[in-house]
Amino acid sequence: MLPLIDGALAEVGDRYPESLARAARWLGVDRPELRVGAAELVIEARQGTLQRSASAGGRATLRLSDTTLLALLEGERDLVAACRAGDVELRGDVRALARFFEAFRVFLHGCVRVPENEARLGRYRAAVRGGGRHDG
Repeated sequence: MLPLIDGALAEVGDRYPESLARAARWLGVDRPELRVGAAELVIEARQGTLQRSASAGGRATLRLSDTTLLALLEGERDLVAACRAGDVELRGDVRALARFFEAFRVFLHGCVRVPENEARLGRYRAAVRGGGRHDG
């Protein structure tokens, strides 16, 4: 999952910098944690874009399974519906969660618009559906 996110951040940033800038504005100074399956990463807004952070997470955590992330990326699920169904767990400060939620939604929207992400998503899809190891 981490190479998928890293590659998607780079591609979305190159193609749609306004999307990442918008997501970065929503995120503000927070450094939320994104946990997908066993993988964990911290996202931060830096220089008007989103990047992975080496520092500890902040006041918000979004946790979901690889299957749920794949469904969100492929447009099979809506983030709000996934939260209501209990397939996305949100923990932390309500305001920080709201900002992270909106930044994540903006990022997903930008991610699916980038044609180069299709091959990366295909590898992730095959691994998730095949039950194997998925490095994106």
